[in-house]
Amino acid sequence: MRAHYFLGTCLGALLCVVNATTSHAASLETELSNMLVEHPQLKAATKTTKGAEEEIEVQQSANLPTVAFTGDYGYEWITNPTERANSDGKNDSSLMRSVAGVKVTQNLFDGFATDSAIRSATLTKEETEKGEESTRQNLLIEGITVYLEVLKQARRIEYARENEANIKTQMELEDERVRRGSGIGIDVLNAKSRLQTAKDTRVGYEGDLARAADQFMQVFGHAPDIAAMLDPNPPMNLLPTSLDEAVQLALKQNPNLQKADLTSEIANENKRGIYAEYMPSVDLVGSMNFEENKNATIGVRRDYSVLVEANWDLFSGFSTEYAMKKATFDYAASKSTYDYTSRKTIEATRQAWHTLETNQERLALKENDVILKEEIFLDTRKQRENGAEGVDVLNVLDREKEVYETKIKYAELFYDHRLAIYTVLYTTGQLTPDVLGLGS
Repeated sequence: MRAHYFLGTCLGALLCVVNATTSHAASLETELSNMLVEHPQLKAATKTTKGAEEEIEVQQSANLPTVAFTGDYGYEWITNPTERANSDGKNDSSLMRSVAGVKVTQNLFDGFATDSAIRSATLTKEETEKGEESTRQNLLIEGITVYLEVLKQARRIEYARENEANIKTQMELEDERVRRGSGIGIDVLNAKSRLQTAKDTRVGYEGDLARAADQFMQVFGHAPDIAAMLDPNPPMNLLPTSLDEAVQLALKQNPNLQKADLTSEIANENKRGIYAEYMPSVDLVGSMNFEENKNATIGVRRDYSVLVEANWDLFSGFSTEYAMKKATFDYAASKSTYDYTSRKTIEATRQAWHTLETNQERLALKENDVILKEEIFLDTRKQRENGAEGVDVLNVLDREKEVYETKIKYAELFYDHRLAIYTVLYTTGQLTPDVLGLGS
């Protein structure tokens, strides 16, 4: 009964670091929601995506006609042999000239270069969207990691302080025994030594918490309010049922892998764009011009035309051929990069899955170990109080130390297990705001 009571108390403490009854508790979901609004890295990724969307419009504009206006007005002076021969001794022409013209050009065929540019821009937009999603999930797993790390370090410090207090109490009991003549001074010294060791351990934990708090500030933009933080509940129902399923989900949904695939498609489309340079360009051109007193010709001249113009570079100094070779190598490189990213994604997924399985099993074992260590400590302390032979204060303190070391290890595994759950969701591409219940 006593062991089960202790275990219930231990689990209750682990499920809530503090008594957070306030409605403004800084839950993981609240912190992550605010981070996704304010974090500059995600803002930059979002703006990059919007810029890529505008690039599609830029490329689509090539399907529309262009209209150009030219004009000039001013003084013009010309001297030439013809003018001098027909001017009765005069050798120049001095006139006020005015010229205006409008030219409308509509491309009819460009070797499908425009179609290729539009498709490349569309693929680039999709690539930046996957990059934005990757950034979002990276920030989410980073935020979850540091949030759990702060909770873990806070729990370690709490247990370390409890250990200090208990050792101090034991030291005072031994000191009282010495004053009554039933104890020995060496037991008091041993208790003081154990207390110093416990304090040193707690100071180390406090340093770890300070470093975790620094990272928390970098991710969330403010210091952690430990008293308001709550243990998160990962969406266990979304975990894959097997390692094979996890790997298949990762290959299908991981945004980094999807981005690498789109990069490969863009490289392939670039080859099509370069191939268009081998083809002629055909335009429909309409123009209208007005000229008055231009080039020493007195009077007004008007002309109108509607023409089909063709331009074809028959030789470009092999630049197109070399560009095509480069594009081919770039495409091959992008395919190899995709294969490498696929391998790394599978590796990360398998490691996350095995970490989850290991932590889950170790957590159950450590839970039983906590019960056993507590029973051993209580029995040893009872023997000490009853004056059992061979049981001194060091035995009691060592057993108590083992209890708190086991509690701390259980707390570490508790938070590591939760992080492992989120990591599996991350590697399989499922760590999204909707899955975490962050809303829009």
